Amino acid sequence: MKNAIPDCHPFGKECEEFCDHRTKIVLRDKKGKSQFLLNNTNHYQVCCLLIDGCLIESQEEEKTDFLLLKCHEKEGDKSSIAYFVELKGSNLIKAVRQINNSLNILLGKLEAYSIINGRIVTTRIDKIDLGHTEYKALAKRLKKLNGTLEQKSVLMEEIM
Repeated sequence: MKNAIPDCHPFGKECEEFCDHRTKIVLRDKKGKSQFLLNNTNHYQVCCLLIDGCLIESQEEEKTDFLLLKCHEKEGDKSSIAYFVELKGSNLIKAVRQINNSLNILLGKLEAYSIINGRIVTTRIDKIDLGHTEYKALAKRLKKLNGTLEQKSVLMEEIM
């Protein structure tokens, strides 16, 4: 790996989907209807970890699909970013619960990350859900972690 930073993330390699400097990161749901696209124009090292069934193995726990980690570029760098990504059908509030629970379980290991974001991509959205108390509470929680909660329908594209 080009300019790999040791200990990019605090999780084992067994849950890594990839960890490299690719310029385009595409995450799709199993049915391929919703996707999250991250343009890594600066070629940062980004690691994609599978949460559902790997970082969180329990079938009883609600959990997101992926954790994307933008690694620090050098020792002491404070620009590390974590993205909890949920690709969902139409149940936005279930996605909110999945991100919230994943945060509860994994946040302790993400102390080195200065920004924690939540991203939800659904196949369709009921606008009334955006005003739901659980949605607002998660947005407020992520704001305290210097991050944001964003939701889009079908395709979310972001530039890093």
